[in-house]
Amino acid sequence: MRTWYVLGVVLLFVVGVGVGFIVRGGSLTGEVVRDLEEYSYTRAICSDGKCIDVVVFCEGERVVEIKPIFYLVEHEEGWVDPRDGNVSGFCG
Repeated sequence: MRTWYVLGVVLLFVVGVGVGFIVRGGSLTGEVVRDLEEYSYTRAICSDGKCIDVVVFCEGERVVEIKPIFYLVEHEEGWVDPRDGNVSGFCG
């Protein structure tokens, strides 16, 4: 009896995933992997040992908005930014 119950639950799960797959157009990831024109990311902007975290909103290669998401952080004297410095520009 318990075997039939487990088999029924597994079958119901498989059917549910199958129906979802068909309804979503056969894509497991949806639209996550397509090239997005509008996107955002977080970044720390640092100068002289003082940093502020911001969220950058982009549309293509154009900056739409930059918003601070935390307070200014002041590091101890002699602090070195651990990033490699290869980041150029905000969008693109």
